[in-house]
Amino acid sequence: MKNWAKDNVGPIIAIAALLLLNVVLIALLLGRPAAPVSAGPADPSSSSDPSDSASAEPSDSPSPQPSAAAEPSDGATPTARTKRLISVASDSQGWRATIGDCDTPGRVEVTEDGGQSWTRTTSPELGPVTRIKALDGNTLFAIGGMTDCKAEFLISYSNGAEWEGRNANLRGSWYLTPRDRTQVHAAGGDRSRPCKDQLNDLAASDDQHAAVLCSNGSVLTTADSGKSWNTIGTVAGASALGADGSSYVAAGVTDGCNGVTVTTFDAEAEKVKDTRRCAPVPAPSPADIAVAKRGSSIWVWAGPDVAVSRDSGKTW
Repeated sequence: MKNWAKDNVGPIIAIAALLLLNVVLIALLLGRPAAPVSAGPADPSSSSDPSDSASAEPSDSPSPQPSAAAEPSDGATPTARTKRLISVASDSQGWRATIGDCDTPGRVEVTEDGGQSWTRTTSPELGPVTRIKALDGNTLFAIGGMTDCKAEFLISYSNGAEWEGRNANLRGSWYLTPRDRTQVHAAGGDRSRPCKDQLNDLAASDDQHAAVLCSNGSVLTTADSGKSWNTIGTVAGASALGADGSSYVAAGVTDGCNGVTVTTFDAEAEKVKDTRRCAPVPAPSPADIAVAKRGSSIWVWAGPDVAVSRDSGKTW
């Protein structure tokens, strides 16, 4: 046995060395750290496209729905809200105003020659001006925003040369609230928002009766001082509305009229009839139109021009 071991020392050492090497290799393999997860190839579905991000998943709570003002209820293209007002005292005398906003007072002007020339009155410093009304040849009132855009009632007995505050009259007056011109303040104090979309204009014929024009052309009227409103039809393209004691007039830009289309309807009407007339003035932006009515006289302020008809729009 001793002789065999002596004669095989070399092979024994080689085998032992191999065993030791195996042990070392196994130890190294067992002790090797695992490869990090990020080392693998990128998953195409994990791209940074926002449509695939977690934020695109619907939440458990319902998402906000568009407001009614986002789109007219009948799908019509919305018409811009007028930036002007006009009121007529007689065939020769009237007042007009740019509306302005809470930061910019409107400008009030008077004419005594049927709209051919206009003179700026002493500024009532209202902004926005949400209603003007001629009471007689020298008297008119204006309602609009003043301090903090709160409604103020001013009246002039001197053709606009001087103004007096009469806020006690606000409760009995029709007007759009200065800070939110989608809200109607009715004579009697009730407030409402009759338009589902933007409200373009308001006109009142008496304490009980008024009409509003919505930006989709819908005309709504009330006979109970704003407690309820009824849709009586649509005047396509209309942006401005006026009234006298018995009827209303709407004005706007439409196809087929190289100027401003004027539509009149009775204050008690259950439906707007097609009574369109065409005022021959250069077709302006819808926001630059105002219209007023007194008896058979209709005044249309469009762009830089004022057109006057004394026979309900048949001739101008």
